[in-house]
Amino acid sequence: MDYGFTHFKVKDRGVESIEDDGEWCFAVELTADHGDTKELCITDQATNGGTYADRYPIKVRLGPDGLFHAIERPAEGASC
Repeated sequence: MDYGFTHFKVKDRGVESIEDDGEWCFAVELTADHGDTKELCITDQATNGGTYADRYPIKVRLGPDGLFHAIERPAEGASC
């Protein structure tokens, strides 16, 4: 599925993308680096005046395919 996030900018310890039409923001911030395992904070929010906004932690690990894969889901209600 293509969400339209094609332009990213570096922000502190992560990246942020706002859709070309300015209606949605998606950001990933590195909060801890343990070598092959990383802790990230994901921000997903409407920027079009809507009320949807979510921010949650997730742990990922580098796989043999060279991509990072989620290894731990956040606890219900977790935030970062």
